[in-house]
Amino acid sequence: MPDTPLFGTIVNSDLAPVFTRGYPGPVHLDRSARIAAKNAFDPADAENALALLLAETLGMRLGETFFTGPLPALPRECVSVTLEPEQTGSDCDCRDGRALLRGKALLRHTLLGQCEKIFSLLPLTDWLTVEADNLTRGVTFCRLAPASPDGSFGIDCDGLHGFGVKIPLSFRLCITPPEPVFTS
Repeated sequence: MPDTPLFGTIVNSDLAPVFTRGYPGPVHLDRSARIAAKNAFDPADAENALALLLAETLGMRLGETFFTGPLPALPRECVSVTLEPEQTGSDCDCRDGRALLRGKALLRHTLLGQCEKIFSLLPLTDWLTVEADNLTRGVTFCRLAPASPDGSFGIDCDGLHGFGVKIPLSFRLCITPPEPVFTS
């Protein structure tokens, strides 16, 4: 069965992004090679892959209206995603992490629409690999979900400057896909 494209059009086509759903297949490595692969993984790739996935979901251009790191002062309407430091854990095949998605807009309904698009993507519980020219290697998400402790999110009014939103995210990346385990 052919895979349906994740997005109808690609806004950041200059990065030649490829979004592939499904288990990428096992990587045949011993434990020490798996640990070395995890240690060699660049967290910037995870942040850039997440930014590309979310920017495409919102139909925004990276570096123009969607950014990595803190929200810039300009433009007045934009979104950013920032990886937060996280303990990598002991699983040598996967890496768990957290990120913070921030947005700002002059109109509240603009942010509501963006939140709706993001929440239509989440939770992502299937495997999704993101590849692009700005990544040193493909990044495979096993899970991506909102991480609000109480399950609620709010849009804040920032006086005359417009509206802002913060959405904490949690994710799990697969660094080296494990061998499938068959149960009887």
